[in-house]
Amino acid sequence: MDQAEIDRLDVYTAEQFRGRVVHAADRPWVAEPYLCSRLPGGGAELAPVIGWGTAESRAAAPRLLDPHGFALAWLRALPGDGVLTHRHDATQVLTVKAGHWAVTLNTGDDARTVELGPRDTLSVPPGAWRSMTALDADGGRTATPGTGELLVVTGGDGRVRHQWAPEVVAGARDRGRVLDADGYLAPAAVLAFAAEDD
Repeated sequence: MDQAEIDRLDVYTAEQFRGRVVHAADRPWVAEPYLCSRLPGGGAELAPVIGWGTAESRAAAPRLLDPHGFALAWLRALPGDGVLTHRHDATQVLTVKAGHWAVTLNTGDDARTVELGPRDTLSVPPGAWRSMTALDADGGRTATPGTGELLVVTGGDGRVRHQWAPEVVAGARDRGRVLDADGYLAPAAVLAFAAEDD
């Protein structure tokens, strides 16, 4: 690279560079990121860091929005909680930071569960049904004592739209939660009223 090209490269100040660093204490945790969040076993929290990724809550705001070709988020859960059965068309990689997790791919007779521990990684194929459950908080290093943590990397720059298992959709509706036309969480009563009004 010649000097003229080097001189045209972007220059970042220390302050601008600090804006691209996300420490554990900077993570913007969302308590109810998914349709399954109010259901038994679905109580994981999500901290989007890069890109919009998989969050269904309008409160989920990643720290870094510029395109990277992927989204990166942290997922944490108490033992017994996680994310219930869903699928989407994006590539996804799960890496355990803390605790042990059970990840189940497929459903019914085709279901297969793998247990992952600290520093283990699983590549989830696009379109595969999946669920994740924290088994314990042992091993690794967590920013929140008593929780397991996963690093979730999802392919693409846009928001990912989930397809939830029918029992998740029904259970969420029974607890007053649905997804609106844009795939964001909404109160079921408000959307039912809006549909009746049309």
